[in-house]
Amino acid sequence: MAGYYWDDPVKHDQALIYSSRVPGIAELAGLKSANAAEEFVTETFLTSLGYAGESEKALSFSRHRGHYAGRSRYRRPVFTYANAMRSAAKIVGAGLAIENRTKPGHRGWQSTLIPTPAFTSLWSLLTARSEPTFDTKAETIILRSRGEEPKPIEYADGPKTSKMRTAMEPVNEMLRSLRLDVPDSIRIRKNVLMFERLDYDRDRPVVKRSHVRVSNMAARRIFAPDFSHHGRCYCAPQNIPSDARANMLINGEPCVELDYSAMHPTLAYNIAGIRMERDPYDVGNAYSAGDPERTRKHIKLGVLIVLNAKDKASAVRALALHGRDLGITHEKAKVIVSVILDRHDAIKGMLCNDWGIRLMNIDATIMMAVMSALVDQGIPAIPVHDSIVLPARFEGQAREEMTRSWDRFQKQPNPCRIK
Repeated sequence: MAGYYWDDPVKHDQALIYSSRVPGIAELAGLKSANAAEEFVTETFLTSLGYAGESEKALSFSRHRGHYAGRSRYRRPVFTYANAMRSAAKIVGAGLAIENRTKPGHRGWQSTLIPTPAFTSLWSLLTARSEPTFDTKAETIILRSRGEEPKPIEYADGPKTSKMRTAMEPVNEMLRSLRLDVPDSIRIRKNVLMFERLDYDRDRPVVKRSHVRVSNMAARRIFAPDFSHHGRCYCAPQNIPSDARANMLINGEPCVELDYSAMHPTLAYNIAGIRMERDPYDVGNAYSAGDPERTRKHIKLGVLIVLNAKDKASAVRALALHGRDLGITHEKAKVIVSVILDRHDAIKGMLCNDWGIRLMNIDATIMMAVMSALVDQGIPAIPVHDSIVLPARFEGQAREEMTRSWDRFQKQPNPCRIK
């Protein structure tokens, strides 16, 4: 599926966050630094290690010298290879983390640090008194490679990226000002929410947890591998599960979530200039999962994956993996993919042909126009890929802007449907 599936909630390691730290944490942890630059790097490592512990993850960082070479818009000049390696070594040596060092040449030399109970206790004391700081000037337009482990790509700034960065500023100012109340969460820190759901592992019931830190609400746009692909807006609140978002309060007000119905298949048909007949997730009697609602979920996931996959074989594998919780086996996945290819033969050139990342670029452009229009009107809102969450009393204005933005960037024959 084009290397990886962009918005799948797979549990990855915590990446090192260059734009956040707890000032003074290194000194409180008893770690002495040779100079201010090394102290800054150590504080950044410790802060990201704290985030990892909150989410029950390991902290991932690179040991490849080339990763720290040259100037980068994504990290400060103090992040040299020497400072990074010294900081990691001091943290491990002080018993604050356990290192799992990956052998050179494997997975980009990404090693991990696992916080120890000693560090977890220290982090709890620190965050009870003060919150980590975030760099408000951190880069908001990110370009990444594609593959198993996407890496940031340096780029030359130009009118296009400058315009996008400027458009993000009022959106982020609005997001930072929001006050969120999420009744369906467990607050484990001042600004850290935990969500639990019952799942099954080989028919055995298990409780799965996810964690969302909402101290930094700012968003950034991520493109890959160039500025004509992907480009969706990412911010912390969109990681709140959809059922919890339904009961969420923004600035004390009940919310509504609006999204474009069947956005990607509709975009694909519009690009092809073909009228889309009936619901794109309706395949008639060609496939059944036992009841209409379950069947539609299977087909909907299948259509999304088929639009993102590079070929039929990878589509089947991805559907079996990501549809496991829905009861989709490998054999069912083969049937579903074949049914979808038959149902949408009119746009077969876009199926199993890596079109999803191009469609994301279009939906991101549409949604950024919606967000900018709402911010201009003083309406608070949270972008969630192709949907938007905002106080219910602004639903009318949001629908108008969503329709206006769609019409601005889309050619008919298929109008947008907002649900």
